[in-house]
Amino acid sequence: MKKFSANYSNTNHNFVFQNLTGEDINSNIFPAICIIGNLLQRGKPTLMSSFLQEELGAIHKKENFSLGLPLIDNTTPKWERIIRGDDYGDYFPARIFYEVLIPKYLEDFKFIQQLLIPELSVNEITQVTVQKFKNQQVDFYLPQAYLVIEIDGSQHSEEVDRDRDLHFEKYNIKTVRITTEELRQENGSFLNKIDEIKNRIERAITSQSNRKLARTGFYSLSDYQKAYSMGIDTNLPEYKSTAIIRFQLLLVELLKRGTLDFSTPWKFEVRDNDITGYAELAIKDLFIWFSNLLQLHKVPFEEPKYSLKTIDEDQSFSNDQESIKIDFSLLKRYTDEFQKHPEVIYVRNDYLDEYRLFMKGDSSMNLKFNRFENYDYFKLSTAKQIQYKLRFGDGEKDEEALLFFTWNLFLQTYSNLNKNSLKFRDGQLSIIANALSGYDTIGLLPTGSGKSICYQLAAILQPAISFVVCPIKSLMYDQKVDLETSFFSRAAILTGDFNGEEKELIQRDFSQGKHFFIYVSPERFQNKDFRRYFKEVNHSFEIAYAVIDEAHCLSEWGHDFRISYLNLSETIKRLCTKCTFLGLTATASVNVLKDIQVEFGIKPENVKTPLNYTREELTFNVVDSTNDKKDVLKREISRLNSPKILSGNKQKDVECGVVFTPVVNGKNGCYEIGLLLSDCLQKDVRYYSGSQAKKHAIKAESFNNYKKAVQDGFKSDDLSIITATKAFGMGVNKGNIYYTIHYGIPSSMEALYQEAGRAGRDKSKFLDRPAECVVLLSQSDNEKVLSEIWDKSCSLEKLDKLMNKVKGDVQTNLFLFSKSLDYIPNEFQIIKKVHSSFTKKGVSGVRVNGSGMGYKAQVEKSLYRLKQLGLVEDWTVTSFFDSGVFEVDYKNFSEDTVKNCLVKTIRNYDKDFDFNSLQTNPKYSFYKKIYQEDDHGDVIDRCILILIHWSYDNFTYSRKQSLKNIYENCRDAANGKITKSEFKDRLEDYFKFSEPTYVLQHVVENPKDFNRWFDVFYRIESKIITGELINKRGFEQLRANLSRFLESYMNNIGLDIISGLTRLVLNDYDNSDGRVRFEVALTNLKSDQNYDSYNIIREIIKVGSFLNDDLKSMLEESIYSIFPEQDVLMELNKRLGGSFSLTILLENNANRLKAANKRIFDGFRKIK
Repeated sequence: MKKFSANYSNTNHNFVFQNLTGEDINSNIFPAICIIGNLLQRGKPTLMSSFLQEELGAIHKKENFSLGLPLIDNTTPKWERIIRGDDYGDYFPARIFYEVLIPKYLEDFKFIQQLLIPELSVNEITQVTVQKFKNQQVDFYLPQAYLVIEIDGSQHSEEVDRDRDLHFEKYNIKTVRITTEELRQENGSFLNKIDEIKNRIERAITSQSNRKLARTGFYSLSDYQKAYSMGIDTNLPEYKSTAIIRFQLLLVELLKRGTLDFSTPWKFEVRDNDITGYAELAIKDLFIWFSNLLQLHKVPFEEPKYSLKTIDEDQSFSNDQESIKIDFSLLKRYTDEFQKHPEVIYVRNDYLDEYRLFMKGDSSMNLKFNRFENYDYFKLSTAKQIQYKLRFGDGEKDEEALLFFTWNLFLQTYSNLNKNSLKFRDGQLSIIANALSGYDTIGLLPTGSGKSICYQLAAILQPAISFVVCPIKSLMYDQKVDLETSFFSRAAILTGDFNGEEKELIQRDFSQGKHFFIYVSPERFQNKDFRRYFKEVNHSFEIAYAVIDEAHCLSEWGHDFRISYLNLSETIKRLCTKCTFLGLTATASVNVLKDIQVEFGIKPENVKTPLNYTREELTFNVVDSTNDKKDVLKREISRLNSPKILSGNKQKDVECGVVFTPVVNGKNGCYEIGLLLSDCLQKDVRYYSGSQAKKHAIKAESFNNYKKAVQDGFKSDDLSIITATKAFGMGVNKGNIYYTIHYGIPSSMEALYQEAGRAGRDKSKFLDRPAECVVLLSQSDNEKVLSEIWDKSCSLEKLDKLMNKVKGDVQTNLFLFSKSLDYIPNEFQIIKKVHSSFTKKGVSGVRVNGSGMGYKAQVEKSLYRLKQLGLVEDWTVTSFFDSGVFEVDYKNFSEDTVKNCLVKTIRNYDKDFDFNSLQTNPKYSFYKKIYQEDDHGDVIDRCILILIHWSYDNFTYSRKQSLKNIYENCRDAANGKITKSEFKDRLEDYFKFSEPTYVLQHVVENPKDFNRWFDVFYRIESKIITGELINKRGFEQLRANLSRFLESYMNNIGLDIISGLTRLVLNDYDNSDGRVRFEVALTNLKSDQNYDSYNIIREIIKVGSFLNDDLKSMLEESIYSIFPEQDVLMELNKRLGGSFSLTILLENNANRLKAANKRIFDGFRKIK
């Protein structure tokens, strides 16, 4: 007997197939069979396909759909052998009780005959495995009343019985014991026992009446009683749909076992006991699913011919060996009658609906009731991962098939979508196809462009389990809610919100294949128990995808980096060697992208992104709020909530908004701003943040509940406005956010696009009026100090001194940035302490107690640094409290291996770095000094210090450059230098992947290949570079795209020269990314023997020859200031002919003439 849990409606979800024969076969379509079987069981209930909905109606849209509809037959079940007795004595008291005494003494409750299950195991009743009860069964169990009825003969052991009764009592299960003598005499004692049974049933009915109001899909005893007495109209679509899914899953089982195949006709003889008209619909629908899936698998599919012969109740099945004989009942529960007819497959209801889940709620270890939990028999069917070979274009049907699955699995509940006009958004298809092909993939998509559907569709189209790593809990909850909206319930989340026992249950279900995928925080992978469960999954099931949602958090360079991501990639690769990596994000800087590629070994061609990052449903508006930010905020929020604006809403739905603030606390924090807006708008405005506001009077343990309530309230429109930190920037998927306001610029263009992208997600609502993304900018008043800060040579120490000399949003961001950094000497000392105190070469399982060394994050980061240098192999966290306790595996290492690891780490970002260049290249002079001075310790200590300094130098530069980019763009917009649309262009150009992007990437990867540097300046026609410069718009796009690279690469001569020339062409040469960067690059070029300086200058001059005289003169001046040789000057004048070179030549000629005249004059004087 095989049990299932699945449904299209809210009738009983659990059912069985009896007399299945054979084992799973190995065929080319077996993976497809597994996939179809899995997706039919993705929810409980789940949605019918659009085909079935056209036939039966969209039953999920009915108001009463969530009401439970119990299935019960009104004929006495036929048990042949299971109900035990004394065969030799010809006395069967249990059977007498069941068949005779229940109707006689429990007339009002005769329906329980249908619900009583005989000989059920103790452990199955409680769902708790206790070894001593492993092989013990009860005589009868009534699950709906949590009632065990025992018929005790003379062989019963009172001690065993008492032990078992006490065990049941712990789980609030009542045991009524009737002796055979009491049953035989039907005496007063027997009648008392009957009264106990009645009382238990009546109490259950009373208590369940309240639960019925609160819980969907629940079947109370009174529901069963009513259905039993009044009968059930199985012609209703709710019942027909239940029969359909059961028949479909039977067909899937028969296909898995080879009883059916697609190459031969299907012959069925079916006895329909209580329902008709389901089998043919089930078959037709299943063919549609298979035809689309096998299209993607490139397996030819032709619908087999089939015949359905109905067998009446009084008619026998034929002797035809080729026909499949099925006794199908929607209302009956299973018995042992199947044993008499092994050639017939019986389809019946299961008995078990739910059980009481108890947990050890406190230190006393006493069991406490937690909740009612459904019995669930689902187990994912897995096979080897499929490497799809998809084809798109004219005449190909793969995209159509993918859209079929997308619509039927995920989108049918969205009223704003239409399956006939459905198409993938730009970028989605390439990500899905690449992942399905089995390639490790990075998918870059703008916020609101449907990243989730990429991994969800890929995952469900594999016969395997997947897992999703999420950086924040709100994102996990939101994605699970969205799935459940689509009636996809077989996914779980595992967060710190759950207690230990709840986590254990979730992990156990995961290890038993109960979920298509599980959402986990990165911290879970440093937990030994989770790794143990993960290994069980990997051993028992196939794992398809390791999905990293918001993958930019993986990188140390990312603006939302989490310490817990440090060891994630290595851990995942170690735990599941065969799974495919899929990283998804809306925003990733070049260094972040590089990090992800390096960590998971992803090739550039497997980075998938749309060509166009435009979101037409968004507009951007930067407002100068330098003088009074709060007044400007109140003005903007009042405007956005004014009757005039709201009257333009043709959708007539609630217009929601998010106000982002840089911090939680203080006058600019989301808590205070929330109070301000509540007063201004006279409505409830709540705040959302990762940490609790200091002034928020609420117990710490209640804060998670508060955040969940805010998220739920906002999503349900009970709250129309919230204030939030960036913790919400990767949060809720909500279609009716009509505006976002940034109360000060965020730290980067990435952060702005990520957070503003919360708006406008339901594109159909914004066809006439786009969503507004407002940025309130407080400008800085000291341009001179800003120039010093933006200078790439500005150290962290100098930055600390300068940041208080600037005002506004720049100062706020610099303060937050500096606060997040440790001091280099402090980090160095922590790493040294950890290393000197605990390192044991080649030893695994070393206990590292961080007590007295720093915060947990600092100690864990020190382990990461030691891993970068090749000292540490892996670690897990055994205690998350205080400074943390870790279990560390150390490598065998030497000074040489540590040096090699240092070089490898830095060369991921700086291709010039090695220990030879350390001695010769001026840009490494500071690191050279560290390495050569003995007072920095031994070689390993010096390598640690070089790594820290290099990281801080580049990290500080990257953050400053990111801040510079967003500040300057916002300033230009606020001051009217550029329009709103031009600001949006700059923002979207920053992310755009185009031909120049790949050239810039080549420049980074191959810094000595200067011939490619200049390709970015020329138009490309038919993949051939012309001799014509790109137009002004092309240079603007190049500047935006280049700014993204400059954030990640502090010292790249090629990028710096390209930047200088680009700024020159755009008449922005005085920007620190213009003249200064260009001239520093020329200086480095001159001093580095690896570059052909003069050929590079010729290429620069070639670009300059297209410029006007003023710009040519600026270029000449910069080149000549670094290369003041006469032949360079002559070349400048000959090729550019700018006024600067002409002036210098004239001056030089005048000076030479003056010198010649002087020599002649002096000669005449000597003659005289």
